[in-house]
Amino acid sequence: MGLAWACVLEMPQKMRFDATLYVFLNRQLYAYFAYVGGSAEVGAILGCLVLCVLVRRRPALVLASIAAACAVGALAIWCAFVSPMNAEMARWAPFAIPSDWIRVRNQWEHGHLARALLWSVALGTVAFI
Repeated sequence: MGLAWACVLEMPQKMRFDATLYVFLNRQLYAYFAYVGGSAEVGAILGCLVLCVLVRRRPALVLASIAAACAVGALAIWCAFVSPMNAEMARWAPFAIPSDWIRVRNQWEHGHLARALLWSVALGTVAFI
């Protein structure tokens, strides 16, 4: 959740950058997010699934299931919306950024916003168990 919110908190400033600065910073700032974040997210999903098994046949199963669904949804958003934009930006030459770069930027930024919200719901539901 923290890595997704880090991207969201940076969004207002990054949305004002020109194409060259935006792409440069995305390549520099997030180089290790996939390693740390990917492992943490898979671990969180597994933890939610284990929690579902542990609280089965109890009212808490509903909350655990919501948390697991949100965690899986956050990863699905990354796979469907954020990762393809990472791959597209990686192909761009530093000073030959396509004219539709704002579409890519918006999908990347809003994908992280959706992920942060889902992770927050997941954490919030687990906190009530």
